[in-house]
Amino acid sequence: MTSLADAVSPPDDKRPRRLFRFSLLTMVLLTTIIGLVITVVLQQAKLAPMEAENKRMRNELGIFKIEDPEKIHVIRVPTEDNAPRKYRVYLPPGRKYVRCYRGYDIPEQEIPEQTNIEVLEPGNYLFTVKAERFVNKETGEPEPIAIFRIRSESTDQEPFGNSSATVSISERGVDWIVNEETGNMAYSWQEPGRDLELHDATEPLVLYRARANKVKVLGRRADGHVNSWSSEMIPGETEGFMMWVEPEQRRAQP
Repeated sequence: MTSLADAVSPPDDKRPRRLFRFSLLTMVLLTTIIGLVITVVLQQAKLAPMEAENKRMRNELGIFKIEDPEKIHVIRVPTEDNAPRKYRVYLPPGRKYVRCYRGYDIPEQEIPEQTNIEVLEPGNYLFTVKAERFVNKETGEPEPIAIFRIRSESTDQEPFGNSSATVSISERGVDWIVNEETGNMAYSWQEPGRDLELHDATEPLVLYRARANKVKVLGRRADGHVNSWSSEMIPGETEGFMMWVEPEQRRAQP
């Protein structure tokens, strides 16, 4: 016999199911949120290449933003005909630094002992190195003397605080700066690049390492002038000039 309840209520598997319903306000809010998310994603996709291009342009101008305040930042600043060489540097807080330079006996990779130092506070600097061949004013002829003019400017000060020095280096039996036979530059150097570099603040930063090269004449014209030559590095320490920055107390540790 079928009960009255069974007659009134359909079986469980045949009962109509209620659909989940959105109010008009909920649908409007969801549509708005989805639209905002899509807009943000599209904007980020458009901004990414623009930011990369802005960074590239800043690098070309020798300008950078501080990416890690605990790291040394350095970039080479473009100059006309690459002379003089200029380097923009950020030195992070927490210690003092020294700018060092050295003529003669420049190693291939190592850092020499501190010499000719200038104490630097943390901050932003512009360092300049200009290499020249000394020219006799009376004869107008170049002499076997290399001239390096260096300059340090603190760009955090107004007007800029700066210091400069001129270093003269005589040749001692090797080709240096300009080879007498070829009339060309005959040295190689190490320096930061045109892209921003980040370095450990506890380690030395080489700004300029110039080392004399050995020149070999390969051919001459009928009048005796050199028309082909080769250049190769001299192993070990050799003539040159070097400027670098390092923590003031780096060598004080036993």
